[in-house]
Amino acid sequence: MYDGNMVRIAPTRMLSRATRLAALLICCGCQHYIDLGAGAPVPGGDARLTLSDHGTAVSYGAIGSGVRQMEGKIQSVDDTAIAIAVTSVIRQLGYDETWPGATVSVPRRDVTRIESRQLSMSRTLATLGGFIAGTLAVSSAITGGEGTSSGLKKGGNGN
Repeated sequence: MYDGNMVRIAPTRMLSRATRLAALLICCGCQHYIDLGAGAPVPGGDARLTLSDHGTAVSYGAIGSGVRQMEGKIQSVDDTAIAIAVTSVIRQLGYDETWPGATVSVPRRDVTRIESRQLSMSRTLATLGGFIAGTLAVSSAITGGEGTSSGLKKGGNGN
């Protein structure tokens, strides 16, 4: 592959770009939540807990009461409670709030739904395909559809 000045771009440079793009996809890939049903969340994993009406009325330390859903990293799980480092909450009135990871213990009886956050390969690949198509379209529009040029003057009538 050549750049605009007919200088060959080294394959390692292209590989480096591909590596950076792959790292970006891993970090920023499309995420979605899947319902774990009766399964317990995995400690260390990201999860979203939906609380019952009783659970919404309970005060959870620093984050307070009126919490409909909480998201965060699972710290521990046992038969009676789930400890979660909360990163965001959705209040009963619909307000979203972010949190710096305050750990709260939620009784299992107050949790009506447990969801785990996972990478969605189909959404990530669709986004990647759109990104590549957009990049190619913009690149083509900028170059006017022409290939690379060397910048050399053509011979002729004394130009």
